[in-house]
Amino acid sequence: MSGPDEPEQPLADVEIGAAASARKLRFRNKPQTEVGFAGRPDQESDSHTERENLPEEVEPGIIYRDVRVRWRAGARIGVEELPAEEG
Repeated sequence: MSGPDEPEQPLADVEIGAAASARKLRFRNKPQTEVGFAGRPDQESDSHTERENLPEEVEPGIIYRDVRVRWRAGARIGVEELPAEEG
């Protein structure tokens, strides 16, 4: 999961993405966003957002034009070791 300017990383075991575009976009309120990963076994995870014509921090009431947003997240899932059987 690396972009053109990022170092190559191992492929994710699980990956999800989304894309959206708009000719005009206006926010009534400042959005609050959060991305989190949870679960067992522990995993390596990452997310990445690419924006066109949309700043990292948007301002309410401003009209943004010709907006594109791409988001993706991925994780490598470790394998939990089972206890050895006694024979």
